[in-house]
Amino acid sequence: IFLFGGGALLAYALERTAMSSRFASWLVRRAGTSPLRVLTAVMLATAVMSAFVSNLATTATMLPLAVALAARARGAAADDAGRAAAARFGTSLFLGVAFAASIGGALTIIGSPPNPIAVEWLRKNGVEMDFVRWLRFSVPTTAVFLPIAIAVLGVWLFPARGISVPAGDHRNQPVSRDGWIALGIFVLAVTAWVSQPLYAKLLPSLKDGTIGVGAAALLFIVPSKDRPGRGILDGAAFAKVPWRVLVLFGGGLCLADAMQRTGLSTSLGTIIHSAGTLPSLAVLAIMVTLLVFSSEVGSNTTLAAMAVPIVGGLAPGLGVKPETLVIPAVFAASWAFALPVGTPPNALVYASGHVRSRDMMRAGLILDVVAIVVIVVMAKILL
Repeated sequence: IFLFGGGALLAYALERTAMSSRFASWLVRRAGTSPLRVLTAVMLATAVMSAFVSNLATTATMLPLAVALAARARGAAADDAGRAAAARFGTSLFLGVAFAASIGGALTIIGSPPNPIAVEWLRKNGVEMDFVRWLRFSVPTTAVFLPIAIAVLGVWLFPARGISVPAGDHRNQPVSRDGWIALGIFVLAVTAWVSQPLYAKLLPSLKDGTIGVGAAALLFIVPSKDRPGRGILDGAAFAKVPWRVLVLFGGGLCLADAMQRTGLSTSLGTIIHSAGTLPSLAVLAIMVTLLVFSSEVGSNTTLAAMAVPIVGGLAPGLGVKPETLVIPAVFAASWAFALPVGTPPNALVYASGHVRSRDMMRAGLILDVVAIVVIVVMAKILL
């Protein structure tokens, strides 16, 4: 929750100083003006960033970019058909940011909380798992799934043919001092997030949330040149924090705790365990399906913490290596797309007010099914 609050303030600083708009222009100039190519560039950038930075921080950073690009497409629309296409393009962008953040979070060990849960369990049970070994599964799997997600959003469900996305141009406008400071603090925060494993033992209390809040605090402390007497951010910035999403996260954590206290998590484990007499492929498919849809209403971290020991314990009886079940389990816990409460990126994008719940559910359910197939197939091929 603290990470999300700090990330939202960082994102607002980049937006207020026009740095996110500049990045939008830079990205579009390289992607072209085709809506599909712009969507591809945004989702690829989001997934790569999310591999090293928290899904929440990534979404909070990329969402202003999506807002800027969608606004440019709407502004360039000349008729009703163009405006309808621009609306579809905006929907695909906002959903693309949320979905790509979750997809990219599975790329590296530090990309999402379920990943280190799996790695730690495997290490404790004699399976050495490092960055490179994780990437051997995550990179091909993501390389298959991400283009499918782009095609589902940009080609199938929300096609935006017949329009172009103006790039805008900041090249002749110098970057303000406030913009450089906001960018520098953002880069400092990203560096601290990425390098956290290097100093985690020396500074165990320095968590992602601490970094986010600390970076946001710097934005209030450093004086602004554009607005003398005030910081880069001032008290008005707190109105930009989507407090209802923080409450939503709190409720989700309570729901996850209730799942454990009432035995619902144990029941889910029993269902998975009862499938132990089936062939390993059937067990894998059942496990992935259950976890994908359970993650729509529960914390992916809680599900991973519950599922990893259970599915890992099933492996010897099935005659398969533990990682054959454990790694797909955490991917399944992270790749849920249909509901606003399914993942923090979904909640953040939905709270922005730019996406209808029915659009998220329609696209998300399709990608849930695709995710199940991709995870199962790639696990059988690569693990």
